Amino acid sequence: MKAFALLLAYLACLFGLPAVPTPAAASGAQAALFVAASGAQIALFTAATAETQATYGAAEAQEAPALSISSRFTPTVPTTAAEDTEQKVICLTFDDGPTDSTTPKVLDILDTFGVRATFFLIGRQISGREDIVRRTAAAGHAVGIHTYSHVYREIYASPQALLRDIAACRKAIRAALPGYEGKLYRFPGGEYGKPEALRRAVREAGLTVCAWNASADDSVLPHATADELFENAVRTGADKQSIVLLLHDGVNYRATVACLPRIIRHYKARGYRFETLQQKSGN
Repeated sequence: MKAFALLLAYLACLFGLPAVPTPAAASGAQAALFVAASGAQIALFTAATAETQATYGAAEAQEAPALSISSRFTPTVPTTAAEDTEQKVICLTFDDGPTDSTTPKVLDILDTFGVRATFFLIGRQISGREDIVRRTAAAGHAVGIHTYSHVYREIYASPQALLRDIAACRKAIRAALPGYEGKLYRFPGGEYGKPEALRRAVREAGLTVCAWNASADDSVLPHATADELFENAVRTGADKQSIVLLLHDGVNYRATVACLPRIIRHYKARGYRFETLQQKSGN
């Protein structure tokens, strides 16, 4: 009887039932009545619990979207835009300006898209176009030295001749931008294949040689359409995290102007950040 009493006390505690005194000397009839009463209380408690769970469980199911097992226990961390574009940089570069026919149109397009680029100037073309050079610098674009004459047989005759050409170009730029101290330099025709003596002279002069690794080929394909130039710019820049794209703003580069918005939209859509070579190199 004592064990039975302990069992009843345990059940009362487990289900929150009121304690019912069960003296050790209680009769069998009394015990039976107590068990019946306790059973009824347990049944009522169980039914109430089930109703509560059904009610609140249904409400919770309506408020919370269904989740898969994997999403419950291995939540996906969203990828930020900064992570998507990490180290994906493109530098648009334009050689052979300034010109009246092309450079202002290129500047208009870059301004529309909020993109900054790098312009390598021909010194002998600056006179009379100082306003274009000033506009280029004022818009945040980088201005680099290309050449004064762009006559290969003259500028590549010797290291001294090359340095004289560079000095003349710098002087011409300073006519538009007093105090210009730019260190960006691009070999006319590119650095590749030039004698080491010429390359060493440029480096020792404290200049940063700026090559390219992608091109629209607008200077070597003068009759190419805007579509062809765009395809060249995309093809040669494919799968590169850091792109330096060669373009030209010389006289009457109409197809280059026409394809430039498409080039910018293409690389923007793929998460590339546009920089000047000055930003990239720190010079």
